[in-house]
Amino acid sequence: MIAPLPEAAAITRWPGTEKGLGRQEATEALNVQVRCWSAKRLLVLFHLLSGRVGIVRGARRRRELWSDRAEVRSSYASKKIFAGWDPDVLDDYVDSGMVDLKQGGVRLRYPKECEARTFSAAPHNLWPELRKVSIPTLFVQGEHSDTFLDAARARVEREVPGSRTTVVPDSSHFVPMERPRELARVIEEFLEEKGL
Repeated sequence: MIAPLPEAAAITRWPGTEKGLGRQEATEALNVQVRCWSAKRLLVLFHLLSGRVGIVRGARRRRELWSDRAEVRSSYASKKIFAGWDPDVLDDYVDSGMVDLKQGGVRLRYPKECEARTFSAAPHNLWPELRKVSIPTLFVQGEHSDTFLDAARARVEREVPGSRTTVVPDSSHFVPMERPRELARVIEEFLEEKGL
């Protein structure tokens, strides 16, 4: 996910405060914002996408309809992918990620095909673009991420001028959902370091 700061500074505010960017919103922003950094003063990037085919297929297989949000929460909480999520974040994800149907029940706010297209449209190779970044940039990696690997972090440190990387312990690809307060602290420290 990628978010320009300070415009998206709400990303540093988590449960009980201002709403931050959700996974879908930030994923959708990737295509646009990675090309627009020249007008910004700072970037924060975390868990870069890889393994595109798998996530596209997964998005297309997502369940879309449930009887209510309680059923969604129960279903999601039982899945390995959500096991490490902060409970408040999971609640927010379920609340904001579903829309009520007039006939009863709830459905995904973003249709699964829309999510699949978003994932499939993400740039296949960000490296040439990332080398052009000329503003302070923080790359955040989950310690156990299966998408932003140690080799990529080392490459960022070598090839992206003015960037800094950090690893959030006990987290995966879903750093913002698993360790929202730790991520907020890391981003706030970076903002302070840069005088923003």
